[in-house]
Amino acid sequence: MLIRHKLLAGGLSLLVAALLILFVVIQYFATPVIRQQSIRNAELQAQTTGESIAKELAKTAVLTKNLASLAQILPIDTSQFISQLEPLIASGTGVAGGGIWPEPNKLIAGQDKASLFWAKAGPNRFELLDDYNSASSSPYQQESWYQDAKGTAPGECVWSAVYTDPVSNIQMVTCSVEIERDSQFWGVATIDVELAGLDGLLTEENKASSSFGFIVDQSQQLISMPMLRSENLSMQTLDQVAQSDRTLQPFVNALNKKDNQPIELEEGVIADDSSILVTYTLPEQGWRTGIILPASVAMASVYSLTKALYSSLVTLIVVFVIVLLFAGNRLIAQLQSTTKQVRKLVDGNIDNKLEVRSKDEMGELCSAINDYGDNLVDILFKVQNEAEKVKNNAESINQLSSSSSSRASLLMDENHTLATAINEMAATATDVSQNVISVANITEQSAEMVNSGFKLIESSGQSINQLFTNLSDASGAVEKLSQDSQEVGSVLDVIMNISEQTNLLALNAAIEAARAGESGRGFAVVADEVRTLASRTQKSAVEIESMIKKLQEAAKDGVSVIDGCRELSEKVNERSEETRIQYEEIVIAFNDIRDRATSIAAATEQQAKVTDSVDELAERIRHISNKNVEDAEVFSSVSSESMDQAQRLYAISQKG
Repeated sequence: MLIRHKLLAGGLSLLVAALLILFVVIQYFATPVIRQQSIRNAELQAQTTGESIAKELAKTAVLTKNLASLAQILPIDTSQFISQLEPLIASGTGVAGGGIWPEPNKLIAGQDKASLFWAKAGPNRFELLDDYNSASSSPYQQESWYQDAKGTAPGECVWSAVYTDPVSNIQMVTCSVEIERDSQFWGVATIDVELAGLDGLLTEENKASSSFGFIVDQSQQLISMPMLRSENLSMQTLDQVAQSDRTLQPFVNALNKKDNQPIELEEGVIADDSSILVTYTLPEQGWRTGIILPASVAMASVYSLTKALYSSLVTLIVVFVIVLLFAGNRLIAQLQSTTKQVRKLVDGNIDNKLEVRSKDEMGELCSAINDYGDNLVDILFKVQNEAEKVKNNAESINQLSSSSSSRASLLMDENHTLATAINEMAATATDVSQNVISVANITEQSAEMVNSGFKLIESSGQSINQLFTNLSDASGAVEKLSQDSQEVGSVLDVIMNISEQTNLLALNAAIEAARAGESGRGFAVVADEVRTLASRTQKSAVEIESMIKKLQEAAKDGVSVIDGCRELSEKVNERSEETRIQYEEIVIAFNDIRDRATSIAAATEQQAKVTDSVDELAERIRHISNKNVEDAEVFSSVSSESMDQAQRLYAISQKG
């Protein structure tokens, strides 16, 4: 590959590697950090919203506590309560109403309901209502907000669930605080505060952050969640929200966990995008403010950063590659010029010198090549002088090699004749040795086969003895089985006697029951069942007795068969022993033949070894003679080649 192509490939590889590294850094390092920061920002937004709402509700709680404290110290005088409480209630911000709710007979003697409640009637104007004290109204002491506040710690505000005022259609929430007088429960102070403006607050935050905020009260009721859906989801419980819109089921499931950790929501809660749910819990009220952060919004910073990094890095690398290619092309042009000048030296123009055009590395390279050329010319002159001497020496060596080759050929012919005679004698001795060894091997194999047969006969005898023993054991077992069946027959006789006695007793019982008349009818039925059971038992005993007799007969037949097999195996064992003795004598005879054949084979083999040693000696002499001839031929060839090389070297030196 040319250097130009290598530079281009290197530039492209650098670009690809940089893009790959940038992708890995953004995907596995920058993206998680930026995404986590987006989630953290959403958590801060939810916390800020929650703390803002908690701050406003805290003002209402303080106002309610002050109202309860004032009710605890005022004299029990209705006019005093009215004159002191109304200004305090009117001083609150966003207050829709408030008052005190005494226990029966506490504020006014003989009156169970004596509440003092002021409702907002206009800007900075409140009206004292007596509707809750009418005889037609239910006792306010039975209301849930009253019961929840009763028995709480002094000064503790109990928040109701968010509700919609039926008159103003405005969302409200009530803070209830217990009133104590003389260390006893006296009543409850309440402040109703309007929650108007929550939708507007969340809408502004949603537009600013491109997310979706919401508020849920302590009863899992959705107070506000604007912009997420076209329909109004406020003042619905989470279960109602899930029933009205199935796509919000993952959102409802996540809120039901009551966990403030970020939760991934699948696509559907937000159309065409997944999302992240973050929440913040108001510690005093138990409300939760939250943010549904679209994944595209969380990743927007990543996309912007990726685009900026890719565009800037690609531009930088492209400029770098262009500069690299430009510098590389200049270097290549200088190399091509130097190559042309070197080729002139190769063509034989010794006097030609490379032109040094610069003082950089290329100039140093040209100067070094010029110095190398001068040194090469000196070497060529020395080679010319030595080449003439080498040519003369090569001619002398060529003449010596020719005479040496002739003498080596004559010696090789004589050695070849001697080796042939020795080879024939060695072949004859080898045939004799192989035949004797073959006889010994055949004898050895025959002896092994006889030994194997002898071992098989011994094994067969042992197996027959084992069979005889097993048949004896089997005969004893079958006889034992026959004896056991006899004992079972005895037991069966006892069972049959018992069944007959039972049948007789059942018959007597039936007769006595018949004599007893109507009172013995039930006993007669039982006696009849017992008699039936005894009859069935007797019948079964007869069948078992028949089967046992068959079993006894089969056991006797088995004993007879096993005894016959045992006698037959005993005869086979005797004949097997006779055969084993005869095979043992055959083995002794074959072993004697094998030993004699082995001795003959050893002597013949020793004679063959001596003959082989002589044959190997003759073969080595012949091999050495052949090697001498080959060396002489090689020497002659090398000397001829050396003479040719010397002549060529001399001719080349003359050209220089």
